[in-house]
Amino acid sequence: MSLFDFLKNKKRAEKKKEVVKSKSESPKGEFNKKTEKEVRGISFNGESAGGERVLKQPLITEKSTHLAENNKYVFKVFDNANKTEIKRVVEKLYGVKVEAVNLLNMPGKKRRVGKTMGRQSGFKKAIISLPKGQKIDILAQ
Repeated sequence: MSLFDFLKNKKRAEKKKEVVKSKSESPKGEFNKKTEKEVRGISFNGESAGGERVLKQPLITEKSTHLAENNKYVFKVFDNANKTEIKRVVEKLYGVKVEAVNLLNMPGKKRRVGKTMGRQSGFKKAIISLPKGQKIDILAQ
């Protein structure tokens, strides 16, 4: 009956208060241990501390190796990544100063199997420019 529901609600509220008090009484010496890269704000797969994913992988092609000689490095990035996020993640992950970030949306290529035409999915890539004297060793990782 709805007449006695207020009594049930009072009991539930008291139980919730007890649960909240017991959670806050944790020992002071305990804390979350994090790995070194998580402390710096980046996890191992190019994910920033906020949880959004930014870098997929370095893009290693003949053209990108020629660009690496001019301190420009190419990465595949997620579609929702922007220049400021990419710059922040690369600086934290590789420990270098980024001069500029250029983004390109690469279209998917057309593929044919028999009579049917298909299409590969495209991707987004970032070209990262570094100042002279700084390098990223992509092949070592």
